[in-house]
Amino acid sequence: MESPRGTNAPPIQKLSIKRKGEEWRKQNVDYYISKYDTTFTYGASKKDKMKICYNLYSGIFDESDLKYVTDPYKVRDGFPASIQNFNIIKPKIDLLVGEETKRPYSYKVIQVNESAVTKVQQKYKQLLVETITEIAAKGGPEDPVTDEDMQQVESIAKYMEHDYVDVAEALAYHTLEYLNEKEEIQSKFVHGFKDGLISGMEVHYVGVINGEPVLERVNPLSFGFDSSPDVQFIEDGDFAVRRLRMSVASIYDRLYDIMDETMLDKLLDKYSTNAYGSSSNDFNKISWKNFDNRNTDEEFDTEAIDVYHVVWKSFTKVGFISYFDEDGKEQKEVVSEEYEAAPEEDITWDWITEIWEGYKIGDDIYAGISPIPNQQVSIDNPNSQKLPYYGAVYNNDNTISKSLVDIMKPLQYMYLIIWYRLEIALARDKGRVISMDITQIPKSMGVGVDKWMHYLSAMGVNFFNPYEEGWDVPGREGGKPAGFNQFSSSDLTMSSVIADHIGLMNKIEEMVGELSGVSRQRQGQVQTSELVGNVERAVMQSSHITEIHFWIHNRIKKRVLEALLGAAKQAWAESGKKKLHYITDDMTRIFLDITDDFLYSDFGIFASDSTREARNLEAVRNLLQPAMQNGASLTDVTEIIVSNNLTEIRKKLKEIDKNKQKREDDIQKAQNETQEQAVQAQMQMESEKLRLQEEDSVRQSDTNIRVAMIKAGTEEDKLIAQADKVSADIDKNVAENEYKQEELKEQVRSNKADEEIKARQVKIQASKPKTTTK
Repeated sequence: MESPRGTNAPPIQKLSIKRKGEEWRKQNVDYYISKYDTTFTYGASKKDKMKICYNLYSGIFDESDLKYVTDPYKVRDGFPASIQNFNIIKPKIDLLVGEETKRPYSYKVIQVNESAVTKVQQKYKQLLVETITEIAAKGGPEDPVTDEDMQQVESIAKYMEHDYVDVAEALAYHTLEYLNEKEEIQSKFVHGFKDGLISGMEVHYVGVINGEPVLERVNPLSFGFDSSPDVQFIEDGDFAVRRLRMSVASIYDRLYDIMDETMLDKLLDKYSTNAYGSSSNDFNKISWKNFDNRNTDEEFDTEAIDVYHVVWKSFTKVGFISYFDEDGKEQKEVVSEEYEAAPEEDITWDWITEIWEGYKIGDDIYAGISPIPNQQVSIDNPNSQKLPYYGAVYNNDNTISKSLVDIMKPLQYMYLIIWYRLEIALARDKGRVISMDITQIPKSMGVGVDKWMHYLSAMGVNFFNPYEEGWDVPGREGGKPAGFNQFSSSDLTMSSVIADHIGLMNKIEEMVGELSGVSRQRQGQVQTSELVGNVERAVMQSSHITEIHFWIHNRIKKRVLEALLGAAKQAWAESGKKKLHYITDDMTRIFLDITDDFLYSDFGIFASDSTREARNLEAVRNLLQPAMQNGASLTDVTEIIVSNNLTEIRKKLKEIDKNKQKREDDIQKAQNETQEQAVQAQMQMESEKLRLQEEDSVRQSDTNIRVAMIKAGTEEDKLIAQADKVSADIDKNVAENEYKQEELKEQVRSNKADEEIKARQVKIQASKPKTTTK
């Protein structure tokens, strides 16, 4: 049976939904609120320490903590100084928070359900089959298979490993980008990281409010949870309680979906002013002192109402139905305990984890006690339900958690004490003072104490009269001279004490830098005598010390984004939302259709190492100047500068290299064409020259024959012989001309082959991986 109300035992959670009635639900809310209040009653020092840490960061401290210094003997007069807060903690925290704002956080969203894996494998197989079929169709003399064709197979594998994105995965990624702008996720992450450094706890709420996914940063001072030593992350605990201070209007605005008109009327009747201007007595019961009487009411609105949001893990009975789909593959489906199975259905019943939530307003108003809407049961891991509060406690491994501010707090107090001592020393610093016999001041000559001090201070002249009689001092009657050696001086300077105090403060500042991991070099305080290499080494070692904070924060961000994506799917599936529309940082308008494949898929977020990626980004950006010298345009450089995603930068650099290689190939091709045209022009010139020589030779031979026939009337045989000789010479010239033309053609072909060999060698050399010599 359920535990009776008011006992210390938790209510029974392994109950059917029919037995989880209204009384059981209220029991759970009251029980976990009592656990929450007990935490703050008997473990109040933890919240007190958080409050002190927030105050120290803001430059506020409790003077009563230093009464043993300012009033050690408990006299109210005190000392001629007052403690001033010189904050040496805030710059350390602000530097780490500032670094977080500049760190890139790139992630990739992929489907992790089994059907999605099969879908990707089928896509990979399809691309391989299409490519191999296209290559197999070649092979003839006119269309041979080239090396580029074979490289397409390797490029498909690289594409599927690095660049392939499913439609649902792309929609999931853009959903997070949309929510990043709508919910100001980056700002809330930065605020949460700041909470972790100051209080040692970072908490975020992910849920569905009024049909929309929301992300909220939770104040650690108003939050309690299962503090089991084996629970590292808050969402893995058994319960969590958050206390909010809200007005009636803000309560109704937040709980609009789960509050009816009757509940609103009850709330207004109990916690609002009536028509005659008097307020309910119940309203006055709700005050901040019910939460923590060590916080003053002046800091908060005492007219606000206490609203508790309670979440806890329960159990529910579900059935797993096995069946075969149209392709003959076995499938499983999860059904509730109210499902009536048919006789032929194969169903297995089991108990799995279920997250419940509920609100308690004031003393006796309960609302929304039910299973949270944004939880989906995974077939692979049905007990993977998480609480809607995500976060972690820093530095709590087998010990009490101490935040970074808490670690530096003793040094901050010591720094204030040293400053206080220094101020007292400055007040006591009087320099050298004169001790003298006042009766030697020549009063009889009209020189009083004030005039004597004036002459001594302004002119440096000390007027005295050893025979002065006007002071009526016993033993000096009758002008008896006084000894001049009665003048002396005392050194009341505090210079050595002041120097020691300043040295102590410098040491404390150095110790704060060592404890926090934020050295003065990391803050930009570099001395002129320090070498560049030493400064870089100091900054790198400093980053190693603080990296644990960023590592925990990055794990929290990953879990929060996964939960926010699940909340978005649940909210939009119930509301029927079909479109997404937002504008990116580069003012690009994005339109997206919300598909069923996205709503009913399981996604995982794989984030990059922000530290390593930040270092790699800085290294890549340092290479922009050489990149411009090697052909990168201003547009390419600008895109690299504004991008915080190393994967996108890598793709852009590959595109730049590809364009550069294409430009080099085009230049080489143009040079080859120009050279070939020059050779052809030279061949034409040589051919034309040979043709002219041949025509001249023919004309000369005809002329000689005619002249010889005219002069000598020689015999016909000589003329025939001479004609044969001329014909032979002509044939010889023609043969020589043809030989020279063939020789020129062979030279052109040889030059072209050499150029192709050189171009292929250049490509082979460019494709080889570059090695770095250490």
